[in-house]
Amino acid sequence: MKVGFIGLGNVGGKLAKSLLRNKFDLTVRDLDKDLTKSFSDLGAKVAYSAKELAEQVDLIITCLPSPQICAEVMEGNEGILDGFIYVKGNVGNDSFQRVRRGNIIIDGNIGNDACREMISGSILIKGSIGNSFGIDIKRGSIFIKDRKLTRDYTQSNDAEYNFIKFYLTQLKSILKKKIFLEKKKLKRYYGNKDKNNLSEIFLFTA
Repeated sequence: MKVGFIGLGNVGGKLAKSLLRNKFDLTVRDLDKDLTKSFSDLGAKVAYSAKELAEQVDLIITCLPSPQICAEVMEGNEGILDGFIYVKGNVGNDSFQRVRRGNIIIDGNIGNDACREMISGSILIKGSIGNSFGIDIKRGSIFIKDRKLTRDYTQSNDAEYNFIKFYLTQLKSILKKKIFLEKKKLKRYYGNKDKNNLSEIFLFTA
């Protein structure tokens, strides 16, 4: 398993070193270049942004000093949510509140009140979605199999199929492996009833 560790201070540094001692494939990120260099000397890889780290690892551990810094690492420019995230399993309530530019694949279900203020990027959910999903979504692309989210959107015509294929190709290239079932088809919906909503939904159909 490839592990990413953000925050190499007094506590985080000790935890990260224990991962190295136990032979984990470790990538680290910290604003202090002396700290990251010391880990590089011990055999860890170094990422130069949280986004870069997220794209390289299977699991991310953070050890940061305040909620504000945690939010910046997650949601800020070049943050974790700007990168690619693959989650094997279910995701809880209130997840991914402000997705920006990144690509997220949930190989499972997602809870209530998720993606409430999605700004851009894409998210694919292979399982079910909870209540109040994407309430204040601004724009972005959502791949789902749950029809209830499409009720306020307009279905596109067949001319959009090449556009859908483009999205699939892009996401596959990010994953470096197949996640889409080839026998499935997609229908595209766009333009929520709120005229300021520029999001789109790709619905998996049989």
